[in-house]
Amino acid sequence: MSMLGKHPATGGVGIGTLLAVLVAAAAFHTTSGRAACVILIKPSAAMNVTGKNDVRRLKRLAEGVGWDFSPDALTNAGLKRIGIKTLRLIDVDIAGRFTKQGRFVLGDARAFQAGWPGRLSSGLATCRAVGAIPHIVIAQVLPPQLRLPPPPVPKAQRTAVAARISDYGPTNWRWYRRYCQAYFKYILIDQKFPNAEFEVGNEPETSGAFFYSHWPWPAMGSAAGYAAYFKEYKNVARAAEDFQKKHPGQHVILGGLASGWPFTFKFGAFNWSVRFLRDCARQKVKLDFLGLHYYGNISSLDGQYPANFPPFTRMFRVTQAARDRYYSHLPIQFTEWGPDYNTSNQPNAIINADNVGGPGRRRS
Repeated sequence: MSMLGKHPATGGVGIGTLLAVLVAAAAFHTTSGRAACVILIKPSAAMNVTGKNDVRRLKRLAEGVGWDFSPDALTNAGLKRIGIKTLRLIDVDIAGRFTKQGRFVLGDARAFQAGWPGRLSSGLATCRAVGAIPHIVIAQVLPPQLRLPPPPVPKAQRTAVAARISDYGPTNWRWYRRYCQAYFKYILIDQKFPNAEFEVGNEPETSGAFFYSHWPWPAMGSAAGYAAYFKEYKNVARAAEDFQKKHPGQHVILGGLASGWPFTFKFGAFNWSVRFLRDCARQKVKLDFLGLHYYGNISSLDGQYPANFPPFTRMFRVTQAARDRYYSHLPIQFTEWGPDYNTSNQPNAIINADNVGGPGRRRS
């Protein structure tokens, strides 16, 4: 199950460390090359490490999950009982068509997609049953009418082209903004979720979801990839602002990067999360939260053992410093985190309890 976590804009590294402790504690298990862990419980020791009610703060961090399963009445009751406040819905771009005048008309609600008919409708139904706010990943695929035709490439590359064709474009950014506005209206007004949150794309720096209009596809973490994602984000942000002007009293809560956060701390042209904060601030682009992804098997909490990426606390301090410099009150959301990013039936995924247990979403 995925989890969604928000970090308060005014908090220090302490609460970020609490978030990481949840991940690290869950992820620590005996493997070859790592000694077994002995956990000592001292009833006489203070329960709080931040000087506040840490149990309550940890519960708030973990009050969101990802809708990556098929819940029934029993699981809905369990989610409601433990106080889940947010459900992150991914792979839910909507179906429809453009008129000749460029107006986007929504299709049959049962056809909401991408890839899983009914996925958005089912996710919203779970939100209603649980009393949760939908946190929607938008702008993962392009409507078919806005996709560029496949580029002429050698036969050996056609499989790679086919895998990204839903991201290839758009042919018209103005029409795409109208698609976004139709999506905002459907969720906020038609479906009556005025507090819904929208997150643009998913892990763009690691070849995740973003739109691109040239071939070959840019390398992971590259400057070209960042420029493509930032252009996409700016267009969605502009669509959100236009929607708000057309619908006074409606507010679109919008964020990015949905970042594969640790990657550009070591690889790529530059640190994408820091650059994204800088560019949004300098260009006055609408940004209501910064979305990051982190898993416990990526690195250590605070340098306790060697890893491919810097310790969580070091990366968080860098990101928090950039946030404080450019957006002093911007929330940081860990929109995916958990003990391990593996979700298949293999030994290193056992920590997740089952084959869908890894990816997490948490509120901050």
